[in-house]
Amino acid sequence: MNHGEIDFTGVDLNSLGDEMITVDEGEAKSAIATPETIDLNKSTNEEPSEKEEKEKTLEDLIDVSNTTKAETTEKDTTDENVEIDTSTPSQRDPSDSPSNSSLITLAKALVEEGVLTELPEDFGGEIDDLFKLVGDEINRNTEKWIHNLPKPIKDVIENYQEGVPLDRIIQTKSKEVEYAGVTDEILEKNEELQKYLIKQDLKNRGYNDAKILKRLKTFEDTEQLEEEAKDALGSLKQLEVYNQSQLKRQAKVQRENQENQNKKTLEDIQSAVNKTDEIVPGIKLTKRSRTNLYKSLTEIVGESEQGQPMNAVMQKRMKDPLQFELTLHYLNNLGVFDGDFSKLVNTGKTTAVQNLKKQLENTSSNFAGRNSGVSRSKEADDIISGMKMFE
Repeated sequence: MNHGEIDFTGVDLNSLGDEMITVDEGEAKSAIATPETIDLNKSTNEEPSEKEEKEKTLEDLIDVSNTTKAETTEKDTTDENVEIDTSTPSQRDPSDSPSNSSLITLAKALVEEGVLTELPEDFGGEIDDLFKLVGDEINRNTEKWIHNLPKPIKDVIENYQEGVPLDRIIQTKSKEVEYAGVTDEILEKNEELQKYLIKQDLKNRGYNDAKILKRLKTFEDTEQLEEEAKDALGSLKQLEVYNQSQLKRQAKVQRENQENQNKKTLEDIQSAVNKTDEIVPGIKLTKRSRTNLYKSLTEIVGESEQGQPMNAVMQKRMKDPLQFELTLHYLNNLGVFDGDFSKLVNTGKTTAVQNLKKQLENTSSNFAGRNSGVSRSKEADDIISGMKMFE
């Protein structure tokens, strides 16, 4: 025997049983990959045109990721020796999950396409992280867009966000824009405009129509229309600035009052929940049930089509208004909203008593009761004796 060789003399290879490894030559040959043929007639210098490169869509980038995953899956399913991971998604490392990898690929593609400005280094790769990234990008672009708008329009948006009624802010801003467009050159050549501005200023000061006409006649006779019109224009501009500041102040006061009212409402709800021992007679409210009750009353779970915030009960009403009303009126007819739960509770007690009676009737003689016809086992007597020690 040569050095380094293994001597199999005396070893029965057939005795290895299931551990014997067999090789199918046919499968081995078929497993050899056939080399790809090269088309010599095809030019290797062909490159996509600039137009084709620009027309590459985001879907193409996503397809690359999906195709790669599909090929990997197909390869794994054809190899019988590959161990299949049967663990649930929650048991796997999120960083190794296909969804995590796909979302990171998608996020990078969005950056390359200019949809997102950048991909933060701490991007987690979860769906919520991507939603937040897109939301922040939308908010950032919206603020940038608003910042570049003309000042009057920007003021309308900002005032509306602060709670100023839209119709009021549009009205006063429209007048401000109107007065801003009146220059001295325009005013000098337009007598009707002079009279209009003076009339508006006098009306704001409380003059009635008769006195306004009288003063206009006096200014016209004394050739003071133009000077008075310029003064009136300045007063009108200042008035609209004042009106806008007042609208903002009123909106702030209303917002603070609403916040205080909401705070008081929440405090009243919390106090009412804490003071309530039971709602259904015989069923005491626990700490958890109080917490859930307060949460159901106060937590916003959605919005109506009109943008009204809704709690859980309001949302259920919206999903099926007819069924909600049927249930509500049925309970009202039973007297529940008058504090009478007798029909519900008595029905439940009757059913419970009947079930208990049946269980007692079917109980074996080993039941540890006090009835003379029921005997107790020795184990039951020992337990009862032990419990009496703590009485």
